[in-house]
Amino acid sequence: MGSVIVMRDVTHERELKRQLSYQASHDSLTGLVNRAKFEEELKKAILTCPEDNEDAPGHVLCYMDLDQFKIVNDTCGHIAGDALLKQLSQLLIKRVRDVDVLARLGGDEFGLLLCGCDLEDALSIADTLRLSVRQFIFRWDGRAFDVRVSIGVVAINDPKSTHAELLSAADVACYIAKESGRDYVHAYNPEEKSVTQHHELMKWSQKIQDALRTDKFHLMLQTMTPLLSAQANIQAQEFLLRIRMDDGSIIMPSTFIPAAERYGLMRDVDMWVIEHSFEVIHDVRKDTDPSVTYLFSINLSGQSVGDPEISEFIIRKIKEYEIDPNQIMLEITETAAITNFQTALDFIARLSDIGCRFALDDFGAGLSSFGYLKRMKVDFLKIDGQFVKGMAEDPIDRMMVNNITHLAYGLGLFVIAESVEDATLLEMLREIGVHFAQGYHVQRPTSIEAWKKENMLKTIFMRVVR
Repeated sequence: MGSVIVMRDVTHERELKRQLSYQASHDSLTGLVNRAKFEEELKKAILTCPEDNEDAPGHVLCYMDLDQFKIVNDTCGHIAGDALLKQLSQLLIKRVRDVDVLARLGGDEFGLLLCGCDLEDALSIADTLRLSVRQFIFRWDGRAFDVRVSIGVVAINDPKSTHAELLSAADVACYIAKESGRDYVHAYNPEEKSVTQHHELMKWSQKIQDALRTDKFHLMLQTMTPLLSAQANIQAQEFLLRIRMDDGSIIMPSTFIPAAERYGLMRDVDMWVIEHSFEVIHDVRKDTDPSVTYLFSINLSGQSVGDPEISEFIIRKIKEYEIDPNQIMLEITETAAITNFQTALDFIARLSDIGCRFALDDFGAGLSSFGYLKRMKVDFLKIDGQFVKGMAEDPIDRMMVNNITHLAYGLGLFVIAESVEDATLLEMLREIGVHFAQGYHVQRPTSIEAWKKENMLKTIFMRVVR
C-alpha cells in the first residue's frame, strides 16, 4: 500500500508570527520595547531579585522623562516631536548593555531595567545617560533645541514588591528630580517628606480618574454681585468644582487640582466642567429674565489655555447647547496667561471673536509688568483675594486694589474683587469703584438646584411686578 507525503513551506507563517510577536511587544515609533513588555520583564526581575542579606547584585529600575519635549512639540509640531523621540531612542539604546531593557512607556517617558546592577552603579549609569542627552542637540527646520532628561532611580530588592509599586516609586523619584531643577538624577527614598507628598498626589490622581468615570464631580455656583448702578442689570455667577465622595463629603479643588496638574488630567477635568456648565446654562434659559444680562464664569487651567482642541471643544459645545457666547466668561490666572503668552493670546482672540468674554484671575499675584494687557483681549480683572482681605488693616493692600481698579478703568475693563468676607470690605470696594464683589459675605457657594430655584422665583417676581 502506497503513502502520500505532503510537504508545506511554513517559512512565511513563521515570519508572520515573528512580526506579530514583535509588534505586540515593541513601540511602533521608536522600535523600543513597549510598556506591556517592559512590565512583563519587570515582573521577572522582581522574582529574581536577591534578598537584602544576599551578596549578589540586584536589579534597578530607572524612569526617564524628557524636560524639553513639549517645547519642540508645540513650536515645531508632532512630526518634529516624533523625530526627536526616535533620535533619542537610538542615542539611549547605544549606551545600555544587551542584558538591560530599554522601553518607551508612553509620550516622552522611558523606562530602563538594569539587570544585575547595584544602586551605586545604576546612579552612575543614569548620570551618564543624562549627560549624553544633555550633549545632544536636536535640529529641525533650521532650528536647534537643547534637550534634557530627568531620571528617577529605584532599587529592586524586595521579592514581595509589585511592578506597579516600583513604577510608582520610580515615577515619584523622577518627579522630585524635575522639581530639583530638571536635568537631574534622583534615587528613591521612602523616608523623604516629598516622597510622601507625591504618593498622596498619585492617590488623588486615581480618585480624579474615578470621579471622571463615575460622575462624582459636582458643580456649585457663587454670585458676583454688582456694586455700581451701571451694572445693576448684570447677574454674574461663577461655576465652582468639587468632588463628592462616596461618604457624602465634599472635597475642595485645592486638595485635588495639584494632582490633576501633575498627572496631566486638567484637560479632562476642564472639558468635564465646560460640558456640564453649558448643560446648566442651556437648562435655565427658559427661566431667565430677558431684561437681565447673565454671565456664567468658568475657570480654565493653564494646561488648557492655548490648547487648540479645548478652544474647538468650547466652540462645538456652544453650538450644541445653543448658548449665547456673550454669556460665557472664561477665567484664566494671570500667571498662566503670562507663562503661555503667545498661545494664550491666540486662544483668547479666537474665542473672543465669537463673543466669549475673558477674565484674568488672581490679578496682581504675579507682580509682573502690566504692559501685556495692551495686547490681551480680556474684559475683566479679578483682583487676587490676598489684597482684598487685608484692605481694612493694610494701606498697601488698599493701594493695590485702588491702583488695579484705576488701571482697569483706563483700559476699559471691569473689575471683580474676590474674598469679600464682611460689610466693611464691601463698602470700601464700592467707594474705590470696583464693579463686582464675590465672597462669603456676598453669597456662599450654592448648589445648582438651589440657584435654579432662586433664579426662577426672581424671574417670576420681576414678571409679576411688571
